[in-house]
Amino acid sequence: MKKSLYMTTALAAAGVVALGVSGAMAASKAKPIKITTGGAFKSLVGFGHQSGSFEGNATTGQTGYDDFNQVNDAEIHFKGSTKLDNGLSVSVMVQLEADQSNGTDIDESLMTIAGGFGTLRLGSSKSVVFLMGQGGPTAGAMASYGHPDTNNWVIRPAASALDNGKINTNGGGGDNMKITYMSPSFSGFSVGGTYAPSNANADTMPAVGGTAGTDQQTYMTDIRWMGKISSVSVGADLGYWETHGAAANSQKSHRMGTRVGFGAFSVGASR
Repeated sequence: MKKSLYMTTALAAAGVVALGVSGAMAASKAKPIKITTGGAFKSLVGFGHQSGSFEGNATTGQTGYDDFNQVNDAEIHFKGSTKLDNGLSVSVMVQLEADQSNGTDIDESLMTIAGGFGTLRLGSSKSVVFLMGQGGPTAGAMASYGHPDTNNWVIRPAASALDNGKINTNGGGGDNMKITYMSPSFSGFSVGGTYAPSNANADTMPAVGGTAGTDQQTYMTDIRWMGKISSVSVGADLGYWETHGAAANSQKSHRMGTRVGFGAFSVGASR
């Protein structure tokens, strides 16, 4: 009886919310979102030489690697935005991976709501630690923060326990479903937080409990300061996150970084 009452109350509340949203949209003078397309295509060829003994003692069946490789990065973006009567800006973006070697799938898919309160991102996206993180500028034709080009050209020794996510200070670079909030800037300071209910890109309920639980939940926060000291631009951040799941997959981590700009030049570091 009590469970039925709870369900009835929840459905009634959901109905009120849905009615309120539908009514607001019907009375709104905001223009419908028009989706536009864009994207980018990059092709990179490279040469990376490394010692043939990095895998250990040579054997007949050992894999050999060529020094030359070609890598493509192609994406098609669908995005649009509108402004509501109350001043809020609403935008959507879907990124489609379009490179044959990487397979055709969705990279990021999110909705952003922005206003005087800050920015709210809902969907498959990067986390606040990634978005607000400061560090050294990226280099290379295809590099992005947290994904160094050496991943494409230098083969990691088989004896190494490090993976791509552990050889850099990138936190929350994955695109699983998240709720992310970033505040407006106050005297250069801004804060943000991210909650990822599951590490699985799926609409199923997160399996995070019990001995058979397979998913992890992540809580992240970051504080950033950006400003100018004389003619020098400075950015610094401190981030912290916890992943909760099975004991072997639970962890607490932090990062910090800074970037300093002098005209067209910038330097930075992070850990």
